[in-house]
Amino acid sequence: MTGLRLAPFLAAAAAAALLAGCAPAPGRDAAGKGEAPAIRVLLVGDTSFGENYQRDLKAAGGTDILEKRGYDYPLSRVKPLLAGADLVVANLETPLTAPGQSALAGRKQYVHWSDPEKAPAALARHNIKAACLANNHAMDYGKAGLESTLVALARHGIGHYGAGQDEAVAEGPLRVELGAGAGKLRLAFLGGFEHHAVYDEDYRFYARGEQPGVRRLDLDRLCADLDRLKRDEPGTFVVVTPHWGRDYGAVRREQVDGAHRLVDAGADLVAGSGAHHFQSAELYRGRWVLYNLGNFMFNSPGRYAKARSHGMSLAAELRFPADGRGGAPRLRLYPLLSDNLRTGYRPAPAGAGDFAEAREALERGRVGGKDFAVRARDGRDGFGRYFELGPAVVAEPRPAEVAP
Repeated sequence: MTGLRLAPFLAAAAAAALLAGCAPAPGRDAAGKGEAPAIRVLLVGDTSFGENYQRDLKAAGGTDILEKRGYDYPLSRVKPLLAGADLVVANLETPLTAPGQSALAGRKQYVHWSDPEKAPAALARHNIKAACLANNHAMDYGKAGLESTLVALARHGIGHYGAGQDEAVAEGPLRVELGAGAGKLRLAFLGGFEHHAVYDEDYRFYARGEQPGVRRLDLDRLCADLDRLKRDEPGTFVVVTPHWGRDYGAVRREQVDGAHRLVDAGADLVAGSGAHHFQSAELYRGRWVLYNLGNFMFNSPGRYAKARSHGMSLAAELRFPADGRGGAPRLRLYPLLSDNLRTGYRPAPAGAGDFAEAREALERGRVGGKDFAVRARDGRDGFGRYFELGPAVVAEPRPAEVAP
């Protein structure tokens, strides 16, 4: 794995950050052989150590797995996947703050918090070096909780995007550089949390003007930012990570419309989160849309059985050529078991039966099912089974006539 260092990005967006690293070791791969050199960027879904859930379990006579086994335990079965990436980006769905009385207690059904030292330290140990904060829990402890989160992430060298101390910062991208010399790769990440009136008017989650908060998924503003970024920084691969969708549900029409607008505006990959399980994968205008990655490590009991969910999520790995010759990245999707009642609070790679169920679910998705059935190739490496979707279109400057 390449080393990463956090440094300021001295360009147009004052709120952005740069993660710079050296080139990956030639030929290194999870399988250990037979793979061309690649720069690997791993995207994972909803991530929370779930201290609030674990304390409730203990109070009800159960076991607090963090107290008993520690913060490395929930990530133990996915450690090889994380360790093999050059960059891991997670949706951090909790503030990093000491427990106390949230102003939303009794008003919001689920109020999250995570230990501001133990949680980010464990993330950093497992190679999670960037976090999206545009979600429905980042502001559970208000302005003070967000401030604590930003300090904790910075202390452990974890970059962030999707939230900030004012609207301009919340809307700024996270810029990343990986590799070196001719093989240098530039990426940018943008996120947004779909609009809900209660989160806007009652909970005050969204950043507005000088008010801190998360970025609202305002498609007009986000598409304008995308268009500007692609024009100002040609060759940058742009990933958009919206937090949207119905819990344990299928893709909704507004997600499809939104994803298509994002790709039209310049997104090279759309990878959503928020539904707690994976949703459809669609190829639109040469770019892949992963409507929902689902959970990654999320230590709640969950409601998979009640919702009749398949109980699985996806980790998405982009593999960029590392030889400096350019070319489009390949995309691998690793199905993960997300149902903690089955895994004992340790997400794990899918076995043969679950893998077959994951393929069936993706193929019958009413959005993109045919794309997946035709293009997904089954594979297996040192971590586990995956679907390889082949290259998306390489990032390139867009002509004026396709501007939104």
